[in-house]
Amino acid sequence: MKTTSKIFLIICIFWAPPLWAEIRFDGFASIYAGLTSDKDETYLGYDDDLSFKPDSKFALQATAELGDGLGAVGQIMSRGSDEFDVELEWAYVSYDLTDSWRVIMGRQRIPLFSYSDFLDIGYAYHWVRPPDNIYGVPFTAFDGLLNNINWYIGELENNLQFYLGRNTDDLVPRGSTESSPANVKLLGASYKISQDWWEVRLNALHLDATLEVAQIGMLADTVSQAGFTSVADDVLVNEDTIIFTGVGFSLNFDSVFVIGEYTDVSNDSPSWINDQTNFYFSGGVPLNSVTLHLTYGEQENTPQLDALNSLPAGVNPQLDGLRAATENVLRLQSSEYSYITAGLKWGFHPRAVFKAEVTALEDDLRGNDATLVNAGVDVVF
Repeated sequence: MKTTSKIFLIICIFWAPPLWAEIRFDGFASIYAGLTSDKDETYLGYDDDLSFKPDSKFALQATAELGDGLGAVGQIMSRGSDEFDVELEWAYVSYDLTDSWRVIMGRQRIPLFSYSDFLDIGYAYHWVRPPDNIYGVPFTAFDGLLNNINWYIGELENNLQFYLGRNTDDLVPRGSTESSPANVKLLGASYKISQDWWEVRLNALHLDATLEVAQIGMLADTVSQAGFTSVADDVLVNEDTIIFTGVGFSLNFDSVFVIGEYTDVSNDSPSWINDQTNFYFSGGVPLNSVTLHLTYGEQENTPQLDALNSLPAGVNPQLDGLRAATENVLRLQSSEYSYITAGLKWGFHPRAVFKAEVTALEDDLRGNDATLVNAGVDVVF
């Protein structure tokens, strides 16, 4: 079913039944401008020409309470980074098995990070965008089943989410501008424990990933024709096992807050999907309606070259050429950088905030340093 047809179906579902369901409509929007400080700098979709597209978005969500613990949610989203095309973001039904156990089925957000539940709602956090080294993953949604369980141990609030499903969206590999067909199976869990001023979150996700990248496919075909079948299988991303683990924390006092997250991605297969480690720490000082904040983060993204390195040189010119070209593609995916973001958030209206940020990127691998300036507003309605 085409996206437009899905959106029309969701609108019909939520507009049609006002006689038998309680419907609530909510929305949010972010309008941001940004540019880098030099004509040779590009970062997060920005260059030295002022642009409103990379971080601007608009969303409308419909929530239907159908009674006896049954509900449904549909959300459509329009992003500047996608030329403001309207896409179906969420579409799921939920059922409360008990007061503390909810089952959710359908298209929904993967609970990977501390801000996953409201990742796109800029009004809910202090940055223009959550730290990209952590949150800039290829996809954030899945089609499947999630169990959400809450309970208390004394004053300690506990939350456990475990889920399974898949994502079949076309993905854009890091270092590429073209999307590639993908089929990713997911099995994951998230556990959160909190009490008043502190919170700790643990995440684990097992993925079986198949990704069809044209450059990689050409190399695999040539390698196989040259007689190196096992190497060709290694090069392809075909049901590769990828393990994601993460931990996050937050400390909130009256006069200061500190939050941080760390993630690790490891590929048990010898293909080209990279191993990766990321972290950030962020702190802020609320001053009435204004919050001043500072964030530091790092990423180390290491390319998998074992399969390529096992290919002998000089077998044939075509193989040598494809090997060199593919290695360039893989190295484009690698990264090693750090950044510092300083900014402010001003709650000038009960349903709107103004934000301004400056981010300084230090690229340790290629020397593509950049300074990015952003300013804009987030609203909820």
